[in-house]
Amino acid sequence: MLKINLLNSVTERQGGAVVAVDRKVGSPGSRLLLMSVAVALLLAAVIGWDVISTQMAKTKAEKDLEEQKTIAAELEVVMKEQKELEDKIKSIDGRISAIKKLRDDQRGPSAVLEAMRDRIAMTPGLYLQSVEQAGDQVTIRGNSPDESVVTQFGRSLE
Repeated sequence: MLKINLLNSVTERQGGAVVAVDRKVGSPGSRLLLMSVAVALLLAAVIGWDVISTQMAKTKAEKDLEEQKTIAAELEVVMKEQKELEDKIKSIDGRISAIKKLRDDQRGPSAVLEAMRDRIAMTPGLYLQSVEQAGDQVTIRGNSPDESVVTQFGRSLE
């Protein structure tokens, strides 16, 4: 027949340190305390990571903001130059159109002489001898037996 001893065995008596730790961890209060410490450490690690990553993101955002401000300043200078160039182009276009209009409206000496010939033909009794231009002045020489014909010719030139 076999005999079994249900009291503390020899192997359990030898592990005194293991048994002491097991007793301390085995109680519900110590388990709650250990779990609370573990949760607190994990919470502190997560909060620390969040603070550090937020600071890094803030630093990056400030750097990006400064870059955008410099780009905006450069863009403003370029826009100002573009506006000045557009104004210059408008000015030049205005000058070109004024020159074209003057050329279209300008009548050469032949047109002036043609107009004078028509006016002389409309006034009988007027005889043209010469037409001279000196600077901005045109001198017309001729004769007529009637003074009113000369006056009528002068009015037609106006």
